[in-house]
Amino acid sequence: MVYPKGSKAGLEMNDKGKVRTNPSSTTVMYAYETQFVQWCGMFVHDDRCVQRIANIETSGSSNTLNDDQIIEALNLLPTAGGSGAARIYVNRTLKTQLDILAKDKNNVNYTSDNAFGVPVTRFRGVPVRLVEQIVNTESAIS
Repeated sequence: MVYPKGSKAGLEMNDKGKVRTNPSSTTVMYAYETQFVQWCGMFVHDDRCVQRIANIETSGSSNTLNDDQIIEALNLLPTAGGSGAARIYVNRTLKTQLDILAKDKNNVNYTSDNAFGVPVTRFRGVPVRLVEQIVNTESAIS
């Protein structure tokens, strides 16, 4: 983890003491309040290790996912996605599209494993992970 220059490293605790709260409209109670603050970030040693595919269309009846962009992004990785450490993170819409492609028996890029009884979608051997914080409503990047 990295911290902003001149800031405290680690977790900062601010004891606010006893404060008055209103848990409902008719009652008042006092509670002890403590605030925890931490400013930190992540550092990527080699920026080639992170690839992003933006502006993927998620609406429409046809499959809007472009396989070629995923292959290009994997091949831009230092080990071309073959180190075993590569992961693909997608939102629910794209995960659904990848799962539909994985069930197609004629497709050689998409597979679905059953690790511990839970299906794991893979693209060319790279696991695809669902991240709910990636949303469809982001502005397009020009």
